[in-house]
Order: sequence, then structure tokens, then C-alpha cells
Amino acid sequence: MNIIAITGTICKDLELRYTGNNKSVMENTLAVRKGIKNKETGKYDCDFIDFVCFEKKAEYLDEYAKKGDKIEVVGKLRVDTWKDDKENYHKRTYIVADSINILSSKPKEEKNPYEDFGNSIKTDFDKTEQIKITSDDLPF
Repeated sequence: MNIIAITGTICKDLELRYTGNNKSVMENTLAVRKGIKNKETGKYDCDFIDFVCFEKKAEYLDEYAKKGDKIEVVGKLRVDTWKDDKENYHKRTYIVADSINILSSKPKEEKNPYEDFGNSIKTDFDKTEQIKITSDDLPF
């Protein structure tokens, strides 16, 4: 059975592309922390693992994630091999995502949460008065 699940940090800026059939696709790399610290630096080393996702998963990442976010990718491990024009063999190992879960994300741009309501909701939290409550104000 070919199932792999990894959690890591998105390494590159996200770029949504489209195939000749107009299907959305996104390729990127995850930095996946190794379980032990490097003896020389005292820091954790990482493996860099490529992944690809298509259609709704690619569009989801494009809309809600960015470089530096932590995500979980569950999918199938794929290994492609080929010969170039000079008869040299090449090999690429990557994950084809079946599901993606964003574990840490902030909005790509700050948006007023009340923007969709027009001017019907106004917030003025910075100008509120401080109210002092004393023991005389308590009913007990």
C-alpha cells in the first residue's frame, strides 16, 4: 500500500499554474524536521520533500497558505525516472497529495472582518472609556 503523511513548512512562494486541460496544479517543497539535532550546530536538520497537488487542493493552498506555513500532506509517494538526451538517468521522488491540512496560517493580507457588511457595523474599540468599579458597585 502506498500512503505517506508528512508535516512540514512550505519552503517557496506558492504559484498556482494550469495544465493544458485548464486544471489547476501547484508544486512546492516542504521542509520536514528530522527527529534529532545536529551535533555540530545544536539545531534540527531538515529533509526537503517535494509535493504536487491538483485542482481544489491546489486552489485551497493558493488561497489560504503562504511560504512559511506549516501543513500536513497525505498522499502517494511517486518516483519518476527518465533518460535525458545524453543518455543520463534522472530520478525524482515526490508526493502526490490526496489531502492537505493547513496547520498554521495567517491571512495573506489583513482584511477587515466587517468589510462585507458595509457601514452597518462600526467598531471603535480604541476610543472606549475605562470604567472603574468599586466595592460599592457590587450587589453583595
